[in-house]
Amino acid sequence: MLAAAATYAVGHDRPTDAGATEFATTSPAVIATPAVTALAMSPDGRRIYLGGRTPPTVTVIDTASNTVTALIGVPQKPNGLAVSPDGAYVYVVSNNALSVITTASNTLTGVTIADYDSTLEAVAVSHDGTHLYIADGLRATVTIRDARTRAATATTPLGTGYDIVDAIALTGDGRRFFAVMPRQIAMLDAATATVTTRTAFEGPDSTIVVGADGRFVYAMGKPSSKVHVFDGSTGASVAVVQLNGIGNGLAISPSGRYMFVAIQPTSRDGSSGDIAVIDTTTRTVVGNLQPGLKVEHLAVTPDGHRLYAAPSEHDGGGVAVMDVRRYL
Repeated sequence: MLAAAATYAVGHDRPTDAGATEFATTSPAVIATPAVTALAMSPDGRRIYLGGRTPPTVTVIDTASNTVTALIGVPQKPNGLAVSPDGAYVYVVSNNALSVITTASNTLTGVTIADYDSTLEAVAVSHDGTHLYIADGLRATVTIRDARTRAATATTPLGTGYDIVDAIALTGDGRRFFAVMPRQIAMLDAATATVTTRTAFEGPDSTIVVGADGRFVYAMGKPSSKVHVFDGSTGASVAVVQLNGIGNGLAISPSGRYMFVAIQPTSRDGSSGDIAVIDTTTRTVVGNLQPGLKVEHLAVTPDGHRLYAAPSEHDGGGVAVMDVRRYL
């Protein structure tokens, strides 16, 4: 199913919603960490989990003190992380392994080796915590696994040839999930893993987030000057937000009102980018944050008070902590 999309121009240097525009001027705190490959937040917002490349680790940050409390070794570099709804487990996907961390003890408690002709790229957890949805970054498939045994229960092919699945996200009600490929987004029934809608998209190397109420889904290639907006119920494309800059990371506020977009730096040394704040109702910029880092990975605490922003694995370590209570 292909649908025409409206296009909205967004200029982060000249916001169109002038009455609501605010610009952050204070420098955020930065937590020292190894280079970051993936980022996930616990459902209660008390912990941040970061994938690390050298050596392969998961770093645990306590958000009350913003300090590193554990470094957990994993078999391979984490490509994606997801936390169970009860916060008891962190699931880590890497090239050929699915690893499980028990959060009460911060220990690695299970590893499943996947097929050697696949690459586990991204993971999402069902709302009841019983199933994992895993995207393959080498083949265009999504595999559903039992979260307890880690055994595969279904595998759905989504494309052919050189297609891959970059990212995956569940809708707010947990009944559907979106799988992102370089040229399309597929919406699938979460219970049966069958495709219900296919919509054109511009990738590759994409990121996807779902609004809190599940009405809209936001996806962007990394890097890209466009954020695509999809209907969370039908999968249809409803809008394209045009950025005045190149974005490479997304997050949504818990209210669903605001979208945070990491913008690549335009300065000569390329050391620090911006984060554009977009009102999702008007699709206009209402703020501009300076994290002090060139960032890609973004996550907002469940209370909407803080935004955590980390660079890509190629741009060093560190996590900036930013006060975003003005965007509740």
